[in-house]
Amino acid sequence: FDQLGCGNSSIPNDINAYSIEKAVDDLEVILKNLRIRRFHLYGHSYVGILAFEYIKRIAECKAYYENEDSNGCLSVVLSSSPFS
Repeated sequence: FDQLGCGNSSIPNDINAYSIEKAVDDLEVILKNLRIRRFHLYGHSYVGILAFEYIKRIAECKAYYENEDSNGCLSVVLSSSPFS
């Protein structure tokens, strides 16, 4: 998918619409709307940061651990992503 303000996506007037948290929210919305239940996540460069933040969000969510099925992110690959 195109990130906000890139490719064919809309360009918001409000600079506050651009944030890592908002981009992770967008990823969750896409997964939910497309009914993607099991997936492998590949994050290259900046998207590696988003992939890391997404996985961190899931790990911090108590409800994630209460769900015993094997749905969700099956693996994560971070490629050429900043580490600090």
